[in-house]
Amino acid sequence: MRRLHALGVVFLVPALGLLLAAPGCSKKDDTPAPKGAGTKGKGSGKAAPELTELASTGWGSLTGTVTYEGTPPEPKENIQSGNKDEKSCHAGATPEELIVQTWIVNKENKGVENAVIYLRAPEGKYFKIKDEDKTRKDVVLLHQPHCNFLPHVLVHYPAYYDAKTKEYVRTGETVVVKNDAKFNHNTAWSGAEGNSNGNVLLQPEQDKKISDITPDPDTPINFKCDIHPWMNAKCWAFDHPYAARTDKNGKYEIKNVPTGVELRVVAWHEGGGYFHEDKEGKATTLKDGPNELKLTVKAK
Repeated sequence: MRRLHALGVVFLVPALGLLLAAPGCSKKDDTPAPKGAGTKGKGSGKAAPELTELASTGWGSLTGTVTYEGTPPEPKENIQSGNKDEKSCHAGATPEELIVQTWIVNKENKGVENAVIYLRAPEGKYFKIKDEDKTRKDVVLLHQPHCNFLPHVLVHYPAYYDAKTKEYVRTGETVVVKNDAKFNHNTAWSGAEGNSNGNVLLQPEQDKKISDITPDPDTPINFKCDIHPWMNAKCWAFDHPYAARTDKNGKYEIKNVPTGVELRVVAWHEGGGYFHEDKEGKATTLKDGPNELKLTVKAK
């Protein structure tokens, strides 16, 4: 998570200012449960569907690179014509922030950033998870340094399935949105029905902790800024730690993956859709120790 200072001025009409200053949505006591392990289950902290542990036999790792197939799309400027902040809010921005974030492709190796690779358990199953991976103090940071969210895609692990209680248990990992800019940003987020949603105004150096996101392997949480409407980001949330986002070189790594049993590997990119078969992924049996999977993606 990165990027530094910005310089800009934002003028808000009174009506918009009142709207954005309104308090964000707070966590409800009846927050629906995550969709877990390939099911349509509900019940965060409440009764969940009874799942059976996937009988994996060991542990390994999964690494690889996602590259663009063919000629990558040319970068497009991300500023919308006519917006009064289109110049001032980008003062001092990095070259990456000045382009539409959908396709960020490394010119040297054609590596694709912001692809998400994750494991999916068969229907009615849940993944075995090491005890060390059941508690997290991690903060998944989403920055607003100028007029883009960075990173454009997040991977989040907020809860896991507990077979003894038949409930989804929070790991402690949270998402924090931070306004690194010198001017106000609005942050609005929403997921599938019943998942976390909110809308807040963040002043310079303010941040917002979001701790009520529930796992959903089918639908990401969408982030946007109403002040700068070209700004957007996506957060994928899972009920296991077996997921990763590709870096600027298109590389990814998933540690402590379950081995010795058939599961499914899923690959997704905003501009390429699901590119390792479909949204259910491809049936795979990982072996103990290192596993490598190189993939290619192209625009739909």
